[in-house]
Amino acid sequence: WGFCEVNNSVGGVMMGERDYTGLRLLAKKSLRFISVGVTFLTALLFLFADYLPVVFGNDDPTVRQACVAPLRIAFSFLLPYVCLRFLCVLLAQQGRLLMSTVFSSLTILAMPGGVLLAGAFSDELIWWGFPVLTYPLFGILLLVIYLKHRRNQQLSAFALLPLYPDEV
Repeated sequence: WGFCEVNNSVGGVMMGERDYTGLRLLAKKSLRFISVGVTFLTALLFLFADYLPVVFGNDDPTVRQACVAPLRIAFSFLLPYVCLRFLCVLLAQQGRLLMSTVFSSLTILAMPGGVLLAGAFSDELIWWGFPVLTYPLFGILLLVIYLKHRRNQQLSAFALLPLYPDEV
């Protein structure tokens, strides 16, 4: 969440100065760094999922093996979740509070909602609740951003950041 906070502070200054080029550069570099970092973390978690129970004090081989599939399923939602949260921060920073609040709220509600929905069918499906609701929500946000960009070509297709030249 550190990148969201830094982007909120630094990006807020850039918005106030109408430095849209700098803001786009900051956002793109941050999103790239976040994506690489979360992908690397997810890969590590996938590779070492059977060792996580040991970190929490349980080295029973049966428990370790039983954790592998659920943890890997749950980890698969990390990248779209973090990108979704990051885009919500960018949208709020630009004053698109309704859009940011709706998607932030849906993200927060998707977590327990997905777990409860999947758990209602089977305890084994409970871990699918995270990715099953996060991926479509991220896709819907990208679609909304794209449609708003199509209606106003002065906004980038990336987080609706202004494209017009910086004002001095």
